[in-house]
Amino acid sequence: MSIAPLDPPGLDAAGMSRLVFVEALADPSAPTVAEIKAGTDLSCALYGFVPSTEQSTVTRVKYCYRQAVETLGRATTTIESIEYDYDPQDPASAEYAYYAKLAEGKRGWLIDRRGLDARTADWEASQIVDVYPITLGARGRVAVDATAEGEKLRTRQRVAVTGEVLLDVTVAA
Repeated sequence: MSIAPLDPPGLDAAGMSRLVFVEALADPSAPTVAEIKAGTDLSCALYGFVPSTEQSTVTRVKYCYRQAVETLGRATTTIESIEYDYDPQDPASAEYAYYAKLAEGKRGWLIDRRGLDARTADWEASQIVDVYPITLGARGRVAVDATAEGEKLRTRQRVAVTGEVLLDVTVAA
């Protein structure tokens, strides 16, 4: 008897992610809809969101081993610097209100929801999210390329992951 290999179709990624910066969570392992909605939606402000996790290995050799073996070490999650538009002459404008919320030294959480339309799917209990505890770092300006058509003024900001990342967390009511 032949068994067909599992071949899931995958999910489209474009437009299917929503990212919110939240300054306060009572329980990061169960963020509520109200807490998330009170946050700052960065979904259409950021040029990208790139978290990555690496895990070290530890080599073990014992007297009786013929070969060294590996065990898993600690995992480290990092987030690439975020990049977003800003108005240098009116940074407090309503269109760029997120600029003030992302002040250097501010602590909070980035909540990343994937697999639902960023523009049409509202936050609801039972959705699955990833929760990143972070501190926002220094800003630096992105160089202006006068030859690039449609170039926008942007700033880049470092993000430090400051605690345990919680993946596949269920949003509470």
